[in-house]
Amino acid sequence: MNMQKYIALGLFAALAACGAGEEREKEAPIVATAKLMRGDTEVGTATLTQKGENAEMSFRVDGLPTGGYGFHIHETGKCEGPDYKSAGGHWNPGGKEHGLENPKGAHAGDLPNLAGVDGQATRLERSLTGLKLTGEGGLMDSDGAAIMIHAKPDDNKTDPSGESGDRIICGVLELQK
Repeated sequence: MNMQKYIALGLFAALAACGAGEEREKEAPIVATAKLMRGDTEVGTATLTQKGENAEMSFRVDGLPTGGYGFHIHETGKCEGPDYKSAGGHWNPGGKEHGLENPKGAHAGDLPNLAGVDGQATRLERSLTGLKLTGEGGLMDSDGAAIMIHAKPDDNKTDPSGESGDRIICGVLELQK
């Protein structure tokens, strides 16, 4: 073989290796989504996207009257109305107590209260530190998970639910393919 063929083969191999790296970078991220339901009516969406050791949440709900609302990730992916008790308790793999202000807490599923404003969509973008969607200790285990909105604000300290009242909006998180 002459030198030009060796150079051409080397360039081809280098380009192929670059392409393989680009394919790895383009692998689809792990994403879970939920349609938020109030009874039979869809009122919003939630998306969780795995970003390294954390997850990013993008959330929107329509039609919340002005006021505060408890907001949590629940341990079971079921939203059977009218009370949504089928979603179980707050997601709590670490066995912590409830509340973002609890010195012994918080549950992994404890989220900040939502603030509803009449006539406006309520939106939230938030990083969920240490939340894994899949794998050992991941949110999306065999029974799934749900996003829940409660009727009253969470006091962020009372165990187990922060005195946040009835469950009024629920969405089952589902992994996207």
